[in-house]
Amino acid sequence: MLVELIEPNQYLGGALQYETAERDGSIHVTLHGRVTYADHPSFRNVISQIRESDARELVFDLADVEFIDSAGLGMLLMVRDTASQKKANIVLRSPKGQVQRIFSSSKFETLFTIQQ
Repeated sequence: MLVELIEPNQYLGGALQYETAERDGSIHVTLHGRVTYADHPSFRNVISQIRESDARELVFDLADVEFIDSAGLGMLLMVRDTASQKKANIVLRSPKGQVQRIFSSSKFETLFTIQQ
């Protein structure tokens, strides 16, 4: 499929950048920029890493995320489903501004551990 052959962010116009690190039984994912529908290929990569890992905790550092849309919320829910299958806990750390407001209005605190 052509989309698979082209850099996903370049093809889809996504602005998300991320780094992952695995340590002490946890996967730490640091996100930068905007989380939108255009970034779903990046989240597929994160989900693949979760499936291959024995980590019992996933920490998403959101301090540098300036925007998230409804598709971004859906991607976090997909990560949650994958983590649940592996009995892993998810922590959403340091949401700010618009991200914090959309988490609050979407009642994400009932689905995730959110740390300020």
